[in-house]
Amino acid sequence: MIAIVGRSDLTTATLKRIERELRTRLERLTAEHVRPVSFDPRDRDACLTAGEGLVRCCRRMPAVWDGSWPTGRDATAHLVTYARGRGVPLEVVRPDGAAREPGYGPIGSTV
Repeated sequence: MIAIVGRSDLTTATLKRIERELRTRLERLTAEHVRPVSFDPRDRDACLTAGEGLVRCCRRMPAVWDGSWPTGRDATAHLVTYARGRGVPLEVVRPDGAAREPGYGPIGSTV
């Protein structure tokens, strides 16, 4: 979402022109960079395969992750490990109140 606030000097026509331009650019960006992924969300292996495919396309990966070890149950831990193994830089966000197992890697790490 892009908001233009506090610009009383902009006319309604100008704001509409800005909105059209932003919408056009967003549609172009979406067409160039958004790839629909089809998978059955009830199938864990299909979810992991889809996630790995997304990681392979990333130049940088954001992850909301509590720092838990990959145990076979936590898809986020698996994908963080997968991204690290491929050298994809990570931007990890730790949720408030997350309990982290020691030794797996720094929270907030970009590696």
